Formats: sequence, C-alpha cells, structure tokens
Amino acid sequence: MGYQKKSFSTPAMKGEKTMKRRHARCTYIREREAVGENMSVRETGLTLCPTMSYIGASADGYVTCHSVDTCCCGALEIKCPFSIGNESVVHLTPHLIAERFGNKFCLVKGEDGMLHLNKSHMYYAQVQGEMAIMELEWCDFVVYSGDVILVDRIWADLDYWVDSLLPKLKSFYVHIAREILCGKYFMECYEREHTTTLTA
Repeated sequence: MGYQKKSFSTPAMKGEKTMKRRHARCTYIREREAVGENMSVRETGLTLCPTMSYIGASADGYVTCHSVDTCCCGALEIKCPFSIGNESVVHLTPHLIAERFGNKFCLVKGEDGMLHLNKSHMYYAQVQGEMAIMELEWCDFVVYSGDVILVDRIWADLDYWVDSLLPKLKSFYVHIAREILCGKYFMECYEREHTTTLTA
C-alpha cells in the first residue's frame, strides 16, 4: 500500500508532552476563572459521529460554562508545540513562534492584531470536525509555549463541515482507511491460502 508513518516520538517526549498539556489545561482553567467565568472541564475520550459511526473525534476537554442565566458547552483543544521543521520552539512564546515561522505555524496575526488559528492549517479542520461530531458551537483552541498561554475561541462553521470536511472524511474512510484496515487482513488470508495450496 505504500503508507508510511512520518512522526517520531520517544517515551520521554510523550511524557513531556503529556505534562505540558496538563499544565496548559490547569493554566487555561485558572485564566478563565480569573476573568469571572464559572466553568468546568472534563475529559472527553472518543466521541463517534451520531450518524456515521466510522467518524470520530477526541478533543482535549469538554468545557461547561455556567452563568446565572445560561449554561453553554464547548470543546477544548490544546497544542504545545515542540518544533517546527528541525528547530525547537519549546521556549518561545506563541507570538515569537508566529513572527519567526509565519504560515508554517498554526497561528497567524489577524486584522485585529491578535493571533488566531489559521483557517488553512490542519488544526482548523481538526477543531471544526470535533465541534461537528460532538455537536458543539465553539472550541477554545489553546496554544501553550514558553510558559505563555494563548486562547482563541473558534466558532463552528457548518458550511465548512458539510461542504468541505465531511466529504473528505467519507472519501478517506471509503478509499484509504478500509484499504489500510482490511487490506492487510485479506493479504494475510490470501498468503495463507496460497501457501497451504502450494505445500499440499
């Protein structure tokens, strides 16, 4: 099939990423509470699409904001960048990373002068998919780097989900995922059958 895994990670790297994500989550909660939000964050696990169970999403948290009049819910997605290309960015703030790497980074400076999630970046598709599958209206996209946290609230874009992302996910499942998942099984069955025939 010719598919290759590109990423490389050691147990130490995974442990450090997990620790940074936990710290980012705690910082996010503290900062939201500091501005007067009464909120809670819980783990989500895997959520399957109600109408297409072969499509799922796993956000970093399910956020519930409580107020006197209303209760609203959203997703939480945390990114703790370690490197861009071959260059470490662990100790750089999100603003310095954006200045240095431009469109290679997930955040870009908007017309308001603030950093926002780049709509052409793969993380934008990720959070839009999470919101659609989890049936939520917003996602707090958190970037934590250099001991600085940046939160960008992303609103669900149903047109993007229906017209662009969902057709691509369906196509991936039908044409690629099934080949990856089933191809190996059928090749092993084929080889067993032909090996048995040849030796009999």
